Amino acid sequence: MRALCLVPRGGGFPLAPSVSNVLSPFLPSQDTQKAKQFLPFLQRAGRSEAVVEYVFSGSRLKLYMPKETCLITFLLAGIECPRGARNLPGLVQEGEPFSEEATVFTKELVLQREVWSQYEEAPVEEVVPVLEEKERTASYKPVFVTEITDELHFYVQDVETGTQLEKLMENMRSEIAGHPPVEGSYPPRRGDYCIAKFVDGEWYRARVEKVESPARVHIFYIDYGNKETLPSTRLGTLPPAFSTRILPAQAIEYKFAFIQVPQDITEYLNAQELAKTNRLNLWRYGDFRADDADEFGYSR
Repeated sequence: MRALCLVPRGGGFPLAPSVSNVLSPFLPSQDTQKAKQFLPFLQRAGRSEAVVEYVFSGSRLKLYMPKETCLITFLLAGIECPRGARNLPGLVQEGEPFSEEATVFTKELVLQREVWSQYEEAPVEEVVPVLEEKERTASYKPVFVTEITDELHFYVQDVETGTQLEKLMENMRSEIAGHPPVEGSYPPRRGDYCIAKFVDGEWYRARVEKVESPARVHIFYIDYGNKETLPSTRLGTLPPAFSTRILPAQAIEYKFAFIQVPQDITEYLNAQELAKTNRLNLWRYGDFRADDADEFGYSR
């Protein structure tokens, strides 16, 4: 298969830069004068066809023009390619980096391939991959819900580790009963793990969240998720045998998805009063007097 190389008006392939940027095609070196006379003819012709006979480098080609029955050396305008290796007397000059890759690239594009001037590629249609919806595989685990906060967060305990927690609490309370902590001897610090006496009189593992004063220490029960403010006299050092290294904190925090909790607790009440003022019951009852009646709460 022959490849056609077209010379657009003004020169260049595949772009069309000005004539001054295109090296003149020429015949063999012994016919330089004829080559110069031949150049205006090619420029006036506008579009010429040729066969790529050889690729010297990424930007230098040898073309055969059947209509004009001549060979020309053609240089691509508007680009600069690395110089390839050259055989000099007594030595071989190494090529510049990527010169070989540029030559191979040009060969793949034009050698034995048909090309056109002002060629427009067909638009590439963007194919959007259709992802098949996979059946949702839910992993259910039995848990105990131990705490629900005002922000709709909740804490759960894993049923599988429930017996481990019960055993740990039993052993911890037995040791504390044999060696009770001295009241006021524990200096609470934020982030420390400790034991805290709950309102039921039992000791539980906890973490210090904030220390306002010895009388007000904010703690978080790491196995249940609830919080409390206690005096430091109801706190003690957590024995190493019952630390989180032995059994991690059992209260795991979760929150409901796609739910936004109002930040202002009076937002609902304000909206209710606004609805009364705008008589929004009219659409339901057809009588706005119900909104204005004292017995229906208007005065409130």
